[in-house]
Amino acid sequence: MRRLAILFALIAIAFVAFIDSSSGQILRRLRFRQSAPAEILPAPSAVFVSPVTGREHTIRPTGEFFESREAAAPLRAAADDDEFHPSSKPQRLVAKLSVAPGPVEVFANIDDLRKSLPAEAVMMKHNPRITKATDFDRVEEEKRNVCVTAFIYSISREGDNDFHVIIGGDPDDPDRLYMNVEVSGLPPVGNPFRPQLQTAREQFKKFFGAHLPGRGFHDVGEPIAVQITGSLFYDISHKPDVPGPKDRKPHTSWEIHPVTDIQFLKK
Repeated sequence: MRRLAILFALIAIAFVAFIDSSSGQILRRLRFRQSAPAEILPAPSAVFVSPVTGREHTIRPTGEFFESREAAAPLRAAADDDEFHPSSKPQRLVAKLSVAPGPVEVFANIDDLRKSLPAEAVMMKHNPRITKATDFDRVEEEKRNVCVTAFIYSISREGDNDFHVIIGGDPDDPDRLYMNVEVSGLPPVGNPFRPQLQTAREQFKKFFGAHLPGRGFHDVGEPIAVQITGSLFYDISHKPDVPGPKDRKPHTSWEIHPVTDIQFLKK
């Protein structure tokens, strides 16, 4: 009788352990699913015809996402929403949503532009130190406006409503360099830089129309020739190898951010 009681006790303990283990696994799954909302899942590939060249481009999600240490806005912006949606602790907001003073320097390609930029080590150890503070404005090296001819390779619409656009050199160049440029969400009405940023955003959205990529990086198939104008920005918030899909990494924290003009070229 005593042995039978012990046996029942062991069975009961095993049953409770099983329930606890199963519950824990279910809760972990639920938490995982909650941290990856359906809105960021890749959309199906879509065939898009360029209104400029007439060429077909297959816009394909890569399944990769920009991993920012800055908390993203909790909800994705609606398709027709152009406003910037900052996180609870936005980083360098003053610089990101402003245009640098001075004339525009023109570069024939990404290589020439990249050669004109201070080294990563110089910027990471900059004096004064570049911080992530919301009101930290551009340092002297960032007070430049540039115009570069390049090709669009990948695009992602981020939670703050910026479009991350990975541009690069000639598709026929196996050693081409890349760079991240950002078509920004718009600052509040009344901000002096809003009209310039709005112009660039409208140019960008008009070109892609209904096929504008959403969250997560999307390759555009045949690279799209563009001429990009905007202000330089060194994004201290991430390492040089973070932005972009794995085969389109800029390997630099230098960006054109914000873009103020984008021309789609017939080539």
